[in-house]
Amino acid sequence: MRVARYLALVAVATGIAIATVHQHVERTRLGYEARALERDVARLTEEKRGATLERDRAAAPEKLVARARDFKIASEGELKALVAPVAPPKKGAR
Repeated sequence: MRVARYLALVAVATGIAIATVHQHVERTRLGYEARALERDVARLTEEKRGATLERDRAAAPEKLVARARDFKIASEGELKALVAPVAPPKKGAR
């Protein structure tokens, strides 16, 4: 009877040890995965920032005017209207 209790105790202790090691390994794996995802988020954020900057540069009125001249799709008067300065709103006007 003592041997059976001893073996049961050893089996329970081994099970607890295996579960603890498994949890540690799983936490470590998830930690590495989280770091990799953080790096991906940082990389994609930087790519998005670059793409947004490139889009804004491409959509600048001066660039649009140059493209319109290249393709001859607008008259010079229309092109000048695209890049004409806009008057600031008058004070007191809503």
